[in-house]
Amino acid sequence: MKLQIRPIFLVIMFLCWQSVWAQKASISEEMVSFKTYPYADPDPVAQPTRYYPYYRFDGFTNTPQTQQWKLVTLENKYIKVLVAPEIGGKVLGAIDKSTGEEFIYFNKVVKFRDIAMRGAWTSGGIEFNFGSIGHAPTTASPVNYLLKENEDGSVSCFVGAPDITSRTEWRVEIRLAPDKSYFETKAIWYNPSDQNTSLYNWMTASVDASEDLEYYFPGNVEIGHGGEVTPWPVSDKGIDISKYKNNNFGGPKSYHVLGEYAEHFLCYFRDKDFGLGHWSPYDEKPGQKIWMWALSREGAIWTDLLTDPGNIQYSEIQTGLLFNQAAAKSAETPYKHLFFEAGAEHQFTELWFPVKQIGGMVKANEYGSLNVEQKSGAVKIGFCANQSVSEELVVLGDGKEIGRKKIDLQPTEATILSFETGAANIEVKIGGLMSYSTLEGKERVLSKPVKIADEFDWNTPDAIYTAAVEVEKQRDYKGAENKYREVLLQNPFHTGALVKMAGLQYRKMDYETAANYALKALSNDTYHAEANYIFGLTSLKLNQKYDALDAFSLAARSMEYRSVAYTHLAAIFFKDGEINKSLRYANEALVYNRNNINALELKALCLNEKGDQAKRNAVLDDILTIDPFSAFALFEKGAGLEKALNYEMPQEICLEQAIAYANLGLNDKAIHILQKVEPNAVGNYWLAWLSGDTGILDRAIEASPYLVYPFRSETAEVLKWALTQQEGWKTQYYLGLIEWFKGNETSARQRFIECGNQPDYFAFYLTRFNLLNSDSAYNSEQDLLKAWELNKEEWRCYLALSNYYESQQQFEKALDWAVDGAKKFPDSYVLAFQKAKDLLINGAYEKSLDVLAKTTILPNEGASAGRITYRQACIMDALKLMESKINKRALSRLEQAREWPENLGVGKPYDTDERIEDFLESIYWTVNGDKNKASELEAKVIDYSLNASKFSPSHYLGALLLKKQGKDQDAASFLQTWSTKEPDNKLITWSYAMLNDQSTEAEHILQEIVQERGGTLFNPRSKNPEFGLIVAISEMKGL
Repeated sequence: MKLQIRPIFLVIMFLCWQSVWAQKASISEEMVSFKTYPYADPDPVAQPTRYYPYYRFDGFTNTPQTQQWKLVTLENKYIKVLVAPEIGGKVLGAIDKSTGEEFIYFNKVVKFRDIAMRGAWTSGGIEFNFGSIGHAPTTASPVNYLLKENEDGSVSCFVGAPDITSRTEWRVEIRLAPDKSYFETKAIWYNPSDQNTSLYNWMTASVDASEDLEYYFPGNVEIGHGGEVTPWPVSDKGIDISKYKNNNFGGPKSYHVLGEYAEHFLCYFRDKDFGLGHWSPYDEKPGQKIWMWALSREGAIWTDLLTDPGNIQYSEIQTGLLFNQAAAKSAETPYKHLFFEAGAEHQFTELWFPVKQIGGMVKANEYGSLNVEQKSGAVKIGFCANQSVSEELVVLGDGKEIGRKKIDLQPTEATILSFETGAANIEVKIGGLMSYSTLEGKERVLSKPVKIADEFDWNTPDAIYTAAVEVEKQRDYKGAENKYREVLLQNPFHTGALVKMAGLQYRKMDYETAANYALKALSNDTYHAEANYIFGLTSLKLNQKYDALDAFSLAARSMEYRSVAYTHLAAIFFKDGEINKSLRYANEALVYNRNNINALELKALCLNEKGDQAKRNAVLDDILTIDPFSAFALFEKGAGLEKALNYEMPQEICLEQAIAYANLGLNDKAIHILQKVEPNAVGNYWLAWLSGDTGILDRAIEASPYLVYPFRSETAEVLKWALTQQEGWKTQYYLGLIEWFKGNETSARQRFIECGNQPDYFAFYLTRFNLLNSDSAYNSEQDLLKAWELNKEEWRCYLALSNYYESQQQFEKALDWAVDGAKKFPDSYVLAFQKAKDLLINGAYEKSLDVLAKTTILPNEGASAGRITYRQACIMDALKLMESKINKRALSRLEQAREWPENLGVGKPYDTDERIEDFLESIYWTVNGDKNKASELEAKVIDYSLNASKFSPSHYLGALLLKKQGKDQDAASFLQTWSTKEPDNKLITWSYAMLNDQSTEAEHILQEIVQERGGTLFNPRSKNPEFGLIVAISEMKGL
């Protein structure tokens, strides 16, 4: 039969092709010029922080320059999305094309400020934070990126990087369909390392913080970083805090909203009738957070610091894997921390979209946003589409149909329906796409407790164990070890504590001790999964292969460890050349985690050994589907590795993969991938070890140690080998850094000491000072002077010496170094401030204020040191003037002390404690005969003190004034109440002693406090920095 193609069929095909082509999304990249305030000055002094080996940047500027940045644009008919691969891969902004409004805040300047863990951070867009609490180490630096046009007409920009501290990997696909008004962020974060780490991810979006902003976040409570609970959206003080403008009290706000099962939220601008909608599956992203700067000048100052005229303040909208960004105190609540287990992975998808004209949100999904409002016998229903919707919208009142409308909407289009009805329960159905009832809105409220039981006893071994686990989850391994030891003192056979101690000793590279703890736990329970897993790891390090095989086999009985344990078994057999057995276990691992990257890599290597290239290539493609930046897959394919090397530290990517190869006995591959980039010192140590080439070892030892921060346990083994080949201080230094980071401070200290005075690198001595400064036998001064002699052009040397002499109470020397530093580095606000502080400490108050007046501090978030020193200088000068009977000038200084000069990097908050100023001004008016004014000020001091919610050294003034009024018992009782609340607070003890004229006791306590505060009471970074002022006031004659 001859096939005939009718003309009408061709027309239909042509029209369909035209329709598909017309709706195709586009993606492009270009270099775009932005006004930029760059960051610079990486810290060459090793700091084994929780984010080591990443280093801080300390250089920030008020002087802009025009700089080109790579910009990726995803665009369809409805929205435009901008991505910045060189600034952490963040979504830079997103725009609704129908209105021209930004539904994701787009900062038109790139203004880096000291906000993140590493310092540099710029506001706006959506940033991707993976790793440890805070803005991620990659937030301001280049990450890997890839552009893709998909077969369905959508486009994708993939971004990703390693978190090298935890040795985990994160990737985010930013995807835009041709016919949708939302864009997706599809993330995967996996842990290919052999140990757990902290589970922390928050996607941080931004919106304009305008007066009409309202937050529609489902929930009935909000919790803080410490797990503290208050009602939402109306606070316990009766304020509707879901409206931005109503937050005109207190400091910055963090509202983690929860208590309702819902998958949506909305940020809505009432005046614009427009906002940002968000949807994600509850099981993937239950956490939702609102953050805003203080609405006072305390926060408003950051509008100027983070952007330029034309942009307004922003509010952060965050989504998380957990309910809150848990600080340490949150461990004492239901909202604890979680581990990110070895071999595990997390995936989550989120939709971000504009919402128009509907006035709010009760539900949303990929099809659109719904709002239902009931008022005074009427109901108003609004629906804004995220894609083409052609359905019947049916409205029921108490089960009876009260309205129906056929809707045909394109993306971003909205429809509004209004009905008069007295029905209590309103139901809305939009075909099979969405349904909602007002009853559902009430039923979604959850029953889980939001507070821990009052009866919970934190002193039992199990409770201490719980606390220890929580500390470990926060990467405070030293603190966790101390708590596990506390458990084992009470119960030496506590299995959980034994297992966790084994893991911590393994982390510290003390493998024999780790094995002993694991074996003791296994003597309690030979099947204990985690104990077997840790024992398997330590057995590998101790070359006890059969112990490892046994332990991993038993660990695999547990679902938690099955996939990762099978992967280790596959690796052992691969290294032994038992390819079929290795392939079997790799496949078993994939049965229980199909995205197990390590198992997929082993499977590909096994298939390569078996000569099955077709299946091998298919597995490599599977890996690249999961992780398009897989260094392994790209390297094995022989092309495209450069896609994985756009990251800030490409050497680390190659080294991580080289180590994986070396662990499998594939040294040739390890060498080859290391040579894909110019190796740094650590890379050359590895090349020397892998090849046995001592010439390469010479290169490693001769290389500059600048910004070389080794951290891997495998590198420690290589460095130990290098020491057997050739002695050298750099090798000892690098090995000491790893041991310090891993928590083996005893060995690290010894290595640094053994280096003596051989190092010709200034940062070595500053690093050794940080490590050994607490040792009484250590000559701190000698190392600091040696650092300065080696590099007199480094501002950090001057700062370190000035701070050192402060701690030794050699204040004139401290000032000399600060003056020299400030003179040599006239653009350094850090040294200018140091000079002002040391002038204050040395009694040159007027000169200190003069320096501060000429200094512009670019602060870090939460910084207050500049204003504290300014206030201290004002008040100390006022005291000096009062003692000299120059009372009018003293009054002027007190008025000056109440000011908040913003060049010092701090804006005035809503609530200020001016009791010191009030107290001294009351003395002024007493001396000048105005007893009424004096009494008013005294009453203010007493009233503030009696109603304060937390202790402050200024409470002493309130107690003193009560005593002056003859209320000795009230004064003593007031301080005694605080002493009962905080029995270990030496400031309270000092205040009580002073109040009761126990001068000897007070002086003894004071000396202890001075030592704890680094030698001076005028350390602006100490807790309760006004204490020095209180002491000075207490020493006034005639008080």
